[in-house]
Amino acid sequence: MGLLLRGLLVVSVSCSTGCGGLRHTMGEEEYLRQRLYDYAYTVPLDTLWEEAKQLAESVRDESRTEDGVRTAVVSLRRGLRGDGTSLDELFMRGWEEGGRSYVKFFAVGHGPAVHPYDIGVREVNAELDLLARFAPADAARFREGARRAGQRAR
Repeated sequence: MGLLLRGLLVVSVSCSTGCGGLRHTMGEEEYLRQRLYDYAYTVPLDTLWEEAKQLAESVRDESRTEDGVRTAVVSLRRGLRGDGTSLDELFMRGWEEGGRSYVKFFAVGHGPAVHPYDIGVREVNAELDLLARFAPADAARFREGARRAGQRAR
């Protein structure tokens, strides 16, 4: 019985540690999604769009609608895998509204029909990288807030 109890203790400690790391990561991502949800830039959309395309390894299927909404599928270099660096394909959408510019990145699996305000499919790391180019102080503040949110979630 003692051996069984020790085994259960080891399993419970390893599960709680793993779950804590997962909660930490999810807490960070949710915090960033909320902060970046309606973040608007004061720079013109042309400037913002070109800078967003510079983040990408490749840009394809770029288009513009009559009302000025721009879309493209971009490949961004992300984290390392065992065999090298991976490229993630993202759907990028940009528009102007009320004198402010917006560029948002979405997971490609959701396709061009994705709504720009759908917070669950947003790619926060790409948006944070773009924000760091135009407002480094805001990006640093968001990263610090995400770190604290992740620690609280653990």
